[in-house]
Amino acid sequence: MSALLANMKHTAQAVCDGYEKWEIDAIQVADQVFDVDEKRAALHVFGSASSPVGKYEQEYSWFLTFNEDGTKVKRIEEMIDSAYLAEFFKRLHDYVEGGGGKGEAWAES
Repeated sequence: MSALLANMKHTAQAVCDGYEKWEIDAIQVADQVFDVDEKRAALHVFGSASSPVGKYEQEYSWFLTFNEDGTKVKRIEEMIDSAYLAEFFKRLHDYVEGGGGKGEAWAES
């Protein structure tokens, strides 16, 4: 494996690890493809989290563009299930509007 590819894989994993810092319960990479010549990667990812309005589960497609040595991401494009996201945030909005969590959407219920 080339050093560039190793750097790209390491950096892509750091992006996934960063999402878990947002109090997401789990990020699971289902598939990933790296193009060393173009310094790009495509990842198919699933994420889940707990919330006061139920479990949040989302499917993502991430397209990463790396710097010259693959150690930094220059651009992230993310595609998600927007219909699910809209429905989830409506439930979350209704919860907060109803006084749940004392206005804090992610407070423990």
